[in-house]
Amino acid sequence: MKSETEGEGFVKEFKVCPACGSKVRFFEEMTTDLRERGLTSPGWGYYLDAKQGVVFDKAKEATLLIGSKMPAFAFCSDICVECGTIYVVKLQRMSAEKSLNVATEPLPPANRAERRRNGGGQNILFNNPLTS
Repeated sequence: MKSETEGEGFVKEFKVCPACGSKVRFFEEMTTDLRERGLTSPGWGYYLDAKQGVVFDKAKEATLLIGSKMPAFAFCSDICVECGTIYVVKLQRMSAEKSLNVATEPLPPANRAERRRNGGGQNILFNNPLTS
């Protein structure tokens, strides 16, 4: 039997504070003001905290095949203006696929002159008297 939160596409929004029942939230009020002044995109929002991630065992990461689907999550929290309670306003479940790690370092220069100018494409941390 599947639970309510299983499966991709689960989204739950909490419109009222669980402690006092207020609908007024601190960051939501600020984004509404910015939206009315035309300083943000229509669907843009800001939260106290927003986290996302993938649920998996890091010890098993190397055994996962490229393209393997894993459960992922995202949530956003805000502060109640009336009582100060911090609570989740949006909770979402989705999936993520394992992909190749893309190197973030730039490629080495293509020609010999550039490689010499840039120290062979390596990060040299000191002045080497043998190569200078």
